[in-house]
Amino acid sequence: MKKLTYLLVFIMFLGLSSCGSSDVCNCIDLALEYSKESKTANGDLVKLKKIEERFKEDSAKCMNLGKGKTDAELKEMDKEAEKCPSYKELMRLR
Repeated sequence: MKKLTYLLVFIMFLGLSSCGSSDVCNCIDLALEYSKESKTANGDLVKLKKIEERFKEDSAKCMNLGKGKTDAELKEMDKEAEKCPSYKELMRLR
């Protein structure tokens, strides 16, 4: 189950790292919060399901922000994500 949680976080991060300019840090914050709560759930499927449901709408918005962007635009968004205050903490959790 732990692998599934980290897989979900990784997939979410890929989408989040391609968020649009002013929303990048909000998406990184969301991913960090999701990661912390998922880790705290310790593989409890019921808790994980509740966490996933609670973050579903916001994470979908972040994932969609990268749609239609060129590779160059996505790379710029990745650079911006790396500058967010919560980015380093998110990477430590991975």
